[in-house]
Amino acid sequence: MPIAQMRRYAQLAREGEHTADERCELLQHHAVRVEEQMSLLQRQYDHLREKIRFYERRPDPAAAADQAAAAAVSSPQAP
Repeated sequence: MPIAQMRRYAQLAREGEHTADERCELLQHHAVRVEEQMSLLQRQYDHLREKIRFYERRPDPAAAADQAAAAAVSSPQAP
């Protein structure tokens, strides 16, 4: 919640119970913004996890070199 809204909320709380509806409205608006931020963070996290999975599925360069060397040794070459 932005500082200005926190100050407004605190001011309303000091003014008494008759400001409860306005305080509730401030909190409801803040909840909407938090939900939007959470949704954005979830999309960014999902994208990040997909990138990590991409790199985890890559073949190991050392294993690929070993396989290539083994294939070269096992295949006969013509004189």
